[in-house]
Amino acid sequence: MKQVFLSGADYKMLAGNTDTVSDTEHRLTKDHMLHIYRKDGSSLSLGEFKRQLSKSSGISDYGTTLSKEEAIGYTLIFNNIGGGILYVFILLLFFIVLIVMGHSISTSIEMDYVNLGVLKSQGFTSKKLRLLFLLQYLLAEGLGAAAGIFVSIPFVSLLGRIFQPITGILATAELSLLKCLLLIAGLLLIEGLYLLVKTIRIGRISPVRAISGGLASIYFDSRLRYPLGKRALTLRIALRQFTSNKRQYAGTIAIVSILAYFMISMTILANCMLPETVQESLGGIVTDINLSLNNSFQMDKSKEIEKEIEKLSPIKELLYADYKYIAIDGNEYNCVIYNDPEQFKSILKGRTPLYQNEIIITKILSDEIGKNIGDTVTLSYRGKKGEYLISGLYQSMRDVGKCFSMSLAAEQQLTDEQPSDGFVKLVKKEKTADVVSMLNEKFPALLKASTSEDDEGIDNMIQLALNMIAITIYTVSILVILVVVNMVCGKVFLKEKKDIGIYKALGFTTRRLRLQFALRFLLVSALGSAAGVLLCILLNNRMLSLLLRTVGITNFITEYSAFTLLVPIALICSCFFLFSYFTSKKVKNVEIRELITE
Repeated sequence: MKQVFLSGADYKMLAGNTDTVSDTEHRLTKDHMLHIYRKDGSSLSLGEFKRQLSKSSGISDYGTTLSKEEAIGYTLIFNNIGGGILYVFILLLFFIVLIVMGHSISTSIEMDYVNLGVLKSQGFTSKKLRLLFLLQYLLAEGLGAAAGIFVSIPFVSLLGRIFQPITGILATAELSLLKCLLLIAGLLLIEGLYLLVKTIRIGRISPVRAISGGLASIYFDSRLRYPLGKRALTLRIALRQFTSNKRQYAGTIAIVSILAYFMISMTILANCMLPETVQESLGGIVTDINLSLNNSFQMDKSKEIEKEIEKLSPIKELLYADYKYIAIDGNEYNCVIYNDPEQFKSILKGRTPLYQNEIIITKILSDEIGKNIGDTVTLSYRGKKGEYLISGLYQSMRDVGKCFSMSLAAEQQLTDEQPSDGFVKLVKKEKTADVVSMLNEKFPALLKASTSEDDEGIDNMIQLALNMIAITIYTVSILVILVVVNMVCGKVFLKEKKDIGIYKALGFTTRRLRLQFALRFLLVSALGSAAGVLLCILLNNRMLSLLLRTVGITNFITEYSAFTLLVPIALICSCFFLFSYFTSKKVKNVEIRELITE
């Protein structure tokens, strides 16, 4: 709901034109807005206050009521969805940071085993060495957090501009320094505790074992070691390097699986309004032509309209609908009325309202009013009342899921008002423009026809917002991959420097060694992506249903396609391959003569 504030002179000018505006244009209506306040010290919640007011005065039968909580909820609905998505992504990124930190600490302790053993032999306690690790990482994280605050300022402004056309809110780009510092302090505290846990193994470092280079006294071979052969030697070596040190890459696989899961999930969400079946499962109407019906329209004219349309194209679907607020047991909710109840295609449980005394309600409304399938409710509209049976549960994004539906025949028990909208779906879509022109030409007194593309302003803005969120997540994911590959590859390179020298002594070229390096990380990214797809299959419907419940979606059903799966996986694998190949340029600097010093 958006309001425009006008001067008194402008209001009088517009109010004087209400009688001259065409019935088929956007109508100007004269309404009174009544602001009602709770008594100071009232123990009633806003919802309870609204119900008591409606019950005692019957005001919901004659007007639309909206509580302060509902108004704020409607205004911030898309902010909450976008924020919820980003909060989940940030939480997953936090887990990724912990995984990277754990891998870095474990590798550092393993590589510096000798130095740490020497330090312990010189009197440094495990407590001091652990504190050294803690200070190093917390210092780096503090600097990174400070840099992140400055980098976030333009992004905050960008997101505000994206959501402003949808919400009507002029969001500020200012950051709360106190909140940022408290958040950073909380993150550093959690990460500090994690660092203390990961550095416990420093206490098990033996100065005696450090003398032998930190090598284990017993070594067990792995059955998963892949045998080498002449064919595809580069690939076989890369696979052997992976299977011989699986634990080293377990963290990276976990990171890839998280990124793949969320990138696939956001690709699905950004494209959820494209397939027709998905739109219908969310309570939407897929149409080619929209009809805005005026007050003189009667349903007996529908046959004539249908006959004229079929002269140009066969009709796939023709639906007439009406929308109004009707009270259920004294509480007002939005009602969707179809002339054909079989067109309700988002039924979750039960069946469509086929009879004149039946309705269907959403799961969210069912939870709010405490009614379910088989229960009866009392509907009231402008003084008329009737008993209705709940025949099913469905989902709809209308009024953020707080709505119910009935057939046109069922509505006639309360009022003789006619439908306000019509929706036409053609077999020959290329005839859409011709049908629109014909309807506006032959029935100007009854309706105004337009193509569905002309009425997609808000849908396009929502799609833009979803696309921008997806792009943001993709961009951050690529940066995370770059950082992870750079850190992991750097550690692996130092650890395998001697092996690289041996390979060069055996005649392997620098290009071939870099390719082995990149193929190894391509294999890691492929395994992680496969795990991400599995996570998506198991968790995606539940996660998106939870995130989108605020708009009325309680049962999100994912429709997978080659695009939603292959694009994120291809991007992840390509980034891992290219970044690891470029990072492995240090191989050039390894000389064979370095083996002599070993």
